[in-house]
Amino acid sequence: MTVDDSNSLEVYRGDSATVSITITDSDGDAFNLTSYTLRLTVKVNARDTNDNAIIGPISGSITDAASGTATFPLTTSNTDVESGSYTYDVEIVSGASTYTVVKSSFKIIEDVTK
Repeated sequence: MTVDDSNSLEVYRGDSATVSITITDSDGDAFNLTSYTLRLTVKVNARDTNDNAIIGPISGSITDAASGTATFPLTTSNTDVESGSYTYDVEIVSGASTYTVVKSSFKIIEDVTK
C-alpha cells in the first residue's frame, strides 16, 4: 500500500462537506476495505497528538468495500476553526494493524458570511 500525498483539500470555514476517497494498493488496484475502519484527522502539525487535533479523528463510512471507497462527513462545527493551512491524514485500521493511506494538506478558507 502507498501513501497518497496528492489529495489536498479545501473547505470554507463553517461549511459542511463530504470527503470522498478511493484507496488503492501499490499496483493501483482497489484495496478491499472489508474488516477495516477508517479515520480522518486534521492537525496544525503532523506531530501533534490526536488530543490537539483541529478536526477529528472522524470515522469514515465505507461506501463500497470491494472498490476501496469511503466518505467522511464534515459538519459545520468540524470546520468552524481558524482559517489556515493544516495537515490531514486518513488511516485504515483492522485489529492491531494501522495503515496511513493519505497524508496531505487541508486548507480552511475564510468565509464572508458569518
